[in-house]
Amino acid sequence: MIDMCEIEQMRERGLSLAQIGNKLGLHPNTVQYYCHEHGIVGPNDFARPSKKYPPEVDAKIIEYREQGVSFEQISRIMDMPPTTVRNRMRTVARHQMLVEAA
Repeated sequence: MIDMCEIEQMRERGLSLAQIGNKLGLHPNTVQYYCHEHGIVGPNDFARPSKKYPPEVDAKIIEYREQGVSFEQISRIMDMPPTTVRNRMRTVARHQMLVEAA
């Protein structure tokens, strides 16, 4: 069974997804999935902006959600999978929590 507290502690210490995966015998993508699902972030997660999803894309997704547009509708409008829209919302929320906590 995956110990999320252990993953969270390692992320807080600055270990990469690959380093955590090596220690736990997991693929880095699996570690990334668990981190996203549980809102676990590391100190360097937002040090550089995403090239694939610039702030303008995130802002547009947030704008649509605030207007009550569903994930599925946003995915059609923006030509991206609904899971990507959900994950971008989670990422933006995690980033805002870190900014507010600082």
